[in-house]
Amino acid sequence: MPTPHFTRKRNRLPLQSYVGRQWYFITQCSGLGQLYFASSAVVALLLNLLRTQCLIHHFDVYAYCFMPNHLHLELVGLSDESNVITLLHDFKGIATSRVRTLGIRNLWQKSFYDHILSGDDDPKALAWYIFNNPV
Repeated sequence: MPTPHFTRKRNRLPLQSYVGRQWYFITQCSGLGQLYFASSAVVALLLNLLRTQCLIHHFDVYAYCFMPNHLHLELVGLSDESNVITLLHDFKGIATSRVRTLGIRNLWQKSFYDHILSGDDDPKALAWYIFNNPV
């Protein structure tokens, strides 16, 4: 009997959906569920990189929260060319390289959860959720 072929379900919208002046809710988990973000040194390094990459890619961070094994971000694109996929790719890649100096491997889980806010979504309510995540 032939072996069944399973195709991984695509978890992204078309790439053009992630470009422009939009609001995004991102959840990025650590690799293997490790508690990397419990370290103030790791979080400080990541915040600095996030600020730099947001400037480069024309984004603003409206809200964020580092939990021990995941990160929540509420981002807003500031230009028609703002591309959240490119921002996250660059941020994660540079961060992965930089934390190796701290002895960390597999900083990130391969993918991330994203939600593009629509007209029905309230950015302030989402920020409230993010800020209260530790509670």
